[in-house]
Amino acid sequence: MARGPGSGLGRRGFLSACAGAGALGVAAATGCARSRCEAVEVPELERVEGPKTDASTPAPEVAPYAELEGFCEGLEPVTVAEYEGRIEALRRRMRAAGLAGVVLESGADMRYLGGPRWRRSERPLLLAVGLEGPPALIGSAFERHTYAGHPSPLALELRTWEENEDPYARALDALVALGAGRGSAQVAVTPDTRGFVIAGLQAAGKGKVEVQLDSAVVEAGRRVKSPTELALLRRANEATKAAIAAAAQTLHVGVTEAEFAAQIRAAQRAAGLSTPWVLALFGPNAAYPHGNPHGEGERGARPLAEGELVLVDTGGFLHGYASDISRTFAFPEPSVIDADRRRAWDTVRAAQQAAFEAIRPGVTCGQVDAAARAVIAKAGYAEGYGDFTHRLGHGIGLEVHEPPYLVDGASRGPGRAGPERVLEAGNTMSNEPGIYRVGAFGVRIEDIVAVTETGAEVFGPWSASLDEPF
Repeated sequence: MARGPGSGLGRRGFLSACAGAGALGVAAATGCARSRCEAVEVPELERVEGPKTDASTPAPEVAPYAELEGFCEGLEPVTVAEYEGRIEALRRRMRAAGLAGVVLESGADMRYLGGPRWRRSERPLLLAVGLEGPPALIGSAFERHTYAGHPSPLALELRTWEENEDPYARALDALVALGAGRGSAQVAVTPDTRGFVIAGLQAAGKGKVEVQLDSAVVEAGRRVKSPTELALLRRANEATKAAIAAAAQTLHVGVTEAEFAAQIRAAQRAAGLSTPWVLALFGPNAAYPHGNPHGEGERGARPLAEGELVLVDTGGFLHGYASDISRTFAFPEPSVIDADRRRAWDTVRAAQQAAFEAIRPGVTCGQVDAAARAVIAKAGYAEGYGDFTHRLGHGIGLEVHEPPYLVDGASRGPGRAGPERVLEAGNTMSNEPGIYRVGAFGVRIEDIVAVTETGAEVFGPWSASLDEPF
């Protein structure tokens, strides 16, 4: 059966919630528990960009949000043993698929398997995982000392290439050293690998190694979260909800979207999240799900007026794991909102509830999307994608958007599962229906949900009603 917030944090006590020490922090070849969760900025190389505000807007003063400090304390880290277990589980899937190796680019797949954070450029950083031996990190020789500043939780063998050498041949040579030359000559890459990297590997392996795209070999592990991953995701999303509720207290007539976004970012940092991103939309701007249409020069410039709905879509990261929450609420109070907007809010919340009750192991992604869409159509809004213009949701973990995707329709391509994907216990995803009326208003309510053995769990408090949105 589906259940509500699993943290035991009621709405009234939500902002004061904090626990004891212990945070996720892994250094090279060791696990390192720290005294509190860190708000360490994700380096620019891996930054997940949120909507940008006008660069000419002066930085507003923000509240200190002292009540949120310590919110993310008391978590167990992802251990070296868990990273090692991920490598061994990958190797079991490789053997079952007849693969001799997997080559990954820097990014979420690499980080999942214990590789370092590293920005992508024309010089690829690659991780080669064979059926035996330590994984090999293949990178540019002139960056060898810089790699030391981006440690891995695992002991990786570093193999470098000079500027006049072929990095792709070095990656395949590493796999041969790890046993790829004995038996199968098939090597997999994952769907987020750039085309020129795939082409380079195929050219280097021509006549010796077949390089193929495999959307499941790594993703099968990532989409089912471990207890540690679930704990990090739960706390990150609870922290974002608490930050929105706290920042909403600063709203006043005339504040701009950009100024309110700065408050939300500050609140999330105070709670212990890194790299917060914010989409804050007032009134008719909320009809555009990913921001207003006026261009960068005016983005974030709209001032708040009485009688408007405020839509916030925001998140951050807790030791690499993402939050993503949307709230729509009235300013200055629900009594000023007209019947059309209130009816839309109530319909969206009912659609979200229907989807939540549909989530359980064995149900397809398309069935969950359809449950929400049916509620919106039954209420008299346009069927299909007329008023509810986007899919119901997306998976979440190391990335804000990752499989599985809750969408009713054809598969979205490699690694982007459509309705044929069956939900499993341990999947985590957003549940975010919306109704959008261009020129008038937009309503979206988004919560992160985990599939349990018997149903689903929502991370943190629901929006109970327009009168109690937090």
